[in-house]
Amino acid sequence: MIDSTEVELEAICVHRIGNKLRQEGTTLSRTPLNLSKDVKAPLLYYFFNHFKAADREYRLTHPAGVSQNAIYTISSQLF
Repeated sequence: MIDSTEVELEAICVHRIGNKLRQEGTTLSRTPLNLSKDVKAPLLYYFFNHFKAADREYRLTHPAGVSQNAIYTISSQLF
């Protein structure tokens, strides 16, 4: 698990990547944005919450044993 309790977010750069099919270009920010205290907490939650969820989603074990695990069975057949 990733420990994000010591993380400090000072500034952030925002870039806009356009749609290639619409022939939109890329816009890069010239300077970083300074963040207020009210914005830092939601951004940290947004950035790090996905890592916490990944720990729960990708468990490659099965209570009945490894032979019942679908990922293990498929990969064993492939390799």
